[in-house]
Amino acid sequence: MTTSRGEVAEGARGGRALCLYGIIPGARVGPWLTDAGLQPVLYADLCAVVEPATPEAQQLQGEGVIDDLAAVAGLAARHIAVLEHVMQFSAVVPTRIGAVFSSVAAIAETLASEESRFRDLLERFEGHEEWAIHLQVDRPRLEAQVGARDAELERLAAAIAAAGPGMAYMHARLHDARVDALVTERIDQASDGVFDRVEGLASELVLLPSRAGPADGPTAVMSAATLIATTARDPFCEQLRVVALELEEEGFTLEWTGPWPAYSFCNDLSEGGEGA
Repeated sequence: MTTSRGEVAEGARGGRALCLYGIIPGARVGPWLTDAGLQPVLYADLCAVVEPATPEAQQLQGEGVIDDLAAVAGLAARHIAVLEHVMQFSAVVPTRIGAVFSSVAAIAETLASEESRFRDLLERFEGHEEWAIHLQVDRPRLEAQVGARDAELERLAAAIAAAGPGMAYMHARLHDARVDALVTERIDQASDGVFDRVEGLASELVLLPSRAGPADGPTAVMSAATLIATTARDPFCEQLRVVALELEEEGFTLEWTGPWPAYSFCNDLSEGGEGA
């Protein structure tokens, strides 16, 4: 199902605002899309997957804020459900939640202006999926682990016990600085080790800002996104299970989630924005 260059299919009619979920190859369009209540907007060999935008989605567009958390949750759930459905049938360049366009023509303009880039992204994403990796650590537990095996910390602990108040304070400062240095070094080693173990299985690997956790909970030390071939999913997950068990005794927690659309490997899509 394709159109000539510059032609827009009539899959999404009328002047209603449209919620854009992602871009797929036009050749992949089929009943699986319309049967799920979705509509195609075609340009050349590309297809935008859309549906009429709800008032909540239009409000969320741009700098809009929705006070109704249930409405936001509903938009997020629909967005995830649509992309999970699409991923069963096609590679997809995903959008953020609430990517609303004013018309079919506005979507066609984005497809035309970013045609080459969308085609390149779809080629990269074909047969691939994103997985997120998060490494956290129980810092007090790791401090106890590194302290138990460092001779210099043992020496400083003995010096603190034997010294008067002034020197004990100085030795304690040195002790704390040594603990911080050892913990930082071990965290770096653990993070690098996770990367090393999955690098050979990942087509692409990028660092992400670490997600914040509760103030009294584990410390987030590394977050990453990987783009892996769907055929590599099982060995990828098995490798992470092995690493997680190896790090667990020191207080590390390794988590991985997926498969996701390749959010981390393309930029945002929005009307008037820079595209993917």
